[in-house]
Amino acid sequence: MFNKEMVQQVLNVLSTKDHFFISEAHLQSEFIIEAYKLFPEFEYYPELVPSRVPKEYKEAFKDKGIHFDLVIKNKEEKIIAEFKYLTAKYKERVNGFGLEVKS
Repeated sequence: MFNKEMVQQVLNVLSTKDHFFISEAHLQSEFIIEAYKLFPEFEYYPELVPSRVPKEYKEAFKDKGIHFDLVIKNKEEKIIAEFKYLTAKYKERVNGFGLEVKS
């Protein structure tokens, strides 16, 4: 089972990166890359919009308008993940790269 401790391991690796995550999509991509390196026995499916959500989830959620950022699965289970990329107004220049985040 892909559990909370495994998520924390991936986040620990991401925290050592020497760059900013400029969007939620960037964070999602990096998460998948590092998760796969640590846990290659799982399959990772990013950005499941309603048109690509598996039928069993559509039936379970009906017309609530579902959107998943990531599905992690192995032979026994599927785990659904939703990323939250919280921001605060921030401006900095690092290595010649200007970063400005809106609040």
